[in-house]
Amino acid sequence: DTGQHSGLVIDYPYPSLGLVQSKRLYAHSLGTSYVYDYPELFNQALNLEWKISLKDQISDNCVPRSTFQELCLTNNHSFELTPIELEPGHNRVGIICWKANLYSPYYKNGTEIMLVANDITFMNGSFTELEANVFKAAGIMAREKQIPLIYICCCNGAQMGLADEVKNVYKVKWTDEKNYDKGIEYLYLEQDDYDRLITTNSIKAEKIEDNSSVIYKITDIFGKIDGIGVENLRGSGLIAGEMSQCYKEIFTISLVTGRAVGIGAYLVRLGRRVVQVEKSSIILTGANALNNVLGKSVYSSHDQLGGIDIMYSNGVSQIVAKDDLDGIRQILSWLAYHISMVDETQAFLNCVKNVNLEILTDTTNESDPRNIVYGSMDSKGNFLQGFFDSSSIFEINNGWARTVIAGRARLGGIPVAYIMNDTKTIKSVIPVDPADPDDIHKDCIGIGQVLSPDSSFKFAQTIEDSNAEKLPLFIFANFRG
Repeated sequence: DTGQHSGLVIDYPYPSLGLVQSKRLYAHSLGTSYVYDYPELFNQALNLEWKISLKDQISDNCVPRSTFQELCLTNNHSFELTPIELEPGHNRVGIICWKANLYSPYYKNGTEIMLVANDITFMNGSFTELEANVFKAAGIMAREKQIPLIYICCCNGAQMGLADEVKNVYKVKWTDEKNYDKGIEYLYLEQDDYDRLITTNSIKAEKIEDNSSVIYKITDIFGKIDGIGVENLRGSGLIAGEMSQCYKEIFTISLVTGRAVGIGAYLVRLGRRVVQVEKSSIILTGANALNNVLGKSVYSSHDQLGGIDIMYSNGVSQIVAKDDLDGIRQILSWLAYHISMVDETQAFLNCVKNVNLEILTDTTNESDPRNIVYGSMDSKGNFLQGFFDSSSIFEINNGWARTVIAGRARLGGIPVAYIMNDTKTIKSVIPVDPADPDDIHKDCIGIGQVLSPDSSFKFAQTIEDSNAEKLPLFIFANFRG
């Protein structure tokens, strides 16, 4: 194929980066993908699934292509979405929403989803009331249509701005003019500045006399620009409630890429099912802010607060992905078990032809309990089928409470969830807390066949999630208490 520079003279100047290329480069520098690249990443992930399913006996042209319809608010203060045709990079809001129709080997007839993603190149991915309204509207539509909600999180939390028109002119009344360490009494404005700011409703102030001069003590700062203050926290509370309701009513899953800060961290936790990219972090407060509070350099990076070593090991994120594409593949794999069960027209499209197979029955303590579901080789080198269909096992939450093993699988093509226990003693390492100079690495011993607080919680959470996903649950019980 001829490229865009085919036929041009060799000294033709190379064009400068366009709008989309500049935004894509900036997103990559932050360890994530550009928001408008996600539909293509979904199509690439689905193409890989088709090729694996059909053993590469299909070309890209024959794979059904999933469609993505971008949606926007009917007006900025509503919770109604309407289709929009917008060129990538020209968005005026930091949350992008699509209603997509996906085609996979597991749901060949197609399935609808709601996809919501932060644009890290727009106000650094922060949330204002407008972004909150888009997220809320997407959640409402997903619940009304009973379709899965997929959230791709890369954000810096709620936006907290400054009223520059006030910041540039306010004065400080010090408790002791000769010793600033004693603090301040109040902030104030002089007459001319007060007269100008009161016309824009930027402040509220009290008139007082100080040394025979009239000044105005500032009691409230609003700012002339809407959406830079605590109203954004109100929006954060709004979408936290929406995500919690979505988990109760529909399938929710999140991909954390780059960073999930503040309300972003809350949202992915409330959605419960979390895929975390290796170099991403899930944090409420950044390392720099905590260092300022502590008055010394304690944390060197966000990874010490919410990287995979922390969040995967404590069960906040259930799966770790190498990159964004791998993360989307993990989401699609998890989604396939739920879709196949709730859509009866697609439930048994991948049913195995022979369910009368000899399976592994060795359950002695010496054997690996995973052999029961995965299968293993016998003494003659023959493969013995596990309890579930071959290549259908999808283990979840393997980094946390590892004496309990949980996941999804298929039995005769029917999606199911399963819980079993490990029979061996398992050692986990609790990393050092940088904030405690006397802290050291700790070894946490998990005893096989015994339910501890974390493994009990994992057991209960798996039951709750499998009920929400409408999956039959198999429990391979071998517990001592």
